[in-house]
Amino acid sequence: MRGAPDVEESGLGLIEVVVTMFLLALVALSFLPFLLNSYVAARDNAARGAANSLVADALSRLRSELDASDHDCAWVRTWATSNSVVVAVEGGTDVRLEGTVTGCPSGEPGAATVTFVGYSDVDDSTLVSAATKVYVTE
Repeated sequence: MRGAPDVEESGLGLIEVVVTMFLLALVALSFLPFLLNSYVAARDNAARGAANSLVADALSRLRSELDASDHDCAWVRTWATSNSVVVAVEGGTDVRLEGTVTGCPSGEPGAATVTFVGYSDVDDSTLVSAATKVYVTE
C-alpha cells in the first residue's frame, strides 16, 4: 500500500537544521577577528596607560626631590637609574621604566635633561617617553 499522494509533509528535516546551524556558525566566526583585535587593543591600551602613569610619577618624584635641595648631576643620574622598575600589567604585559640623564654641565651649575621611557616587555617597543630639564649644581 502506498501513502496517500495528497498528504503534505510539514516541519523541518534534518538537512535543513544542519545547514542552518552551519550558516549560523559561519556568521559567528566572522566576528572572531573583531573580538581578538578588541582584546589586543585593550591589552595595549592598559600597558600604555600604566607606562604613562609610571613616567609621570617618576618625573614628579624627581621634581619633588630636587625642590627640597640642590643636587649635582651625579646624584640625578644615580636617582634616575635606581628608579628604573618593571611593573606587571593586567593582561600579561610587563612595563619596564628606564631613566637616563643627558646634557650635564661640566663643573658649573646648569640644566640637564632627564628622560624616562616606558617599554613593553612583550616586544620591547616604546610605549611612552617624557623628558624634563632639571637644574643641577654641577
